[in-house]
Amino acid sequence: MELLPSQTILRVRSSDILVETLQLWNIPKTRENLQDLAIYMDRGFGKGTFSGTVKHRIEQMEVDIIIFDGVRWLTDVDLIKSFKRNLISPDASKQRVRKFFRIAEGQEFRRSQ
Repeated sequence: MELLPSQTILRVRSSDILVETLQLWNIPKTRENLQDLAIYMDRGFGKGTFSGTVKHRIEQMEVDIIIFDGVRWLTDVDLIKSFKRNLISPDASKQRVRKFFRIAEGQEFRRSQ
């Protein structure tokens, strides 16, 4: 069963950029390093820098539906609201989101890289 047969769906995690950065710098991918890196980016380059980087990545993607997984900062909410068409779902609905991912896996579905 295809959920949206003519749509491409992409799951974006804010942590993807952090993981890639740590890998490029050959720094261990630990929870502490991931959290610290996001904080250092915003402290060093200004509030919202990290969310702005995620937004830039999303704007470059050529897909129909993007699921932003992992809203952790108020600037992430601002990022989502900056797009014309958006929907913010609270963490309480994680089970529904997981079900959506399982259904979507039957069609063209990929994580950002």
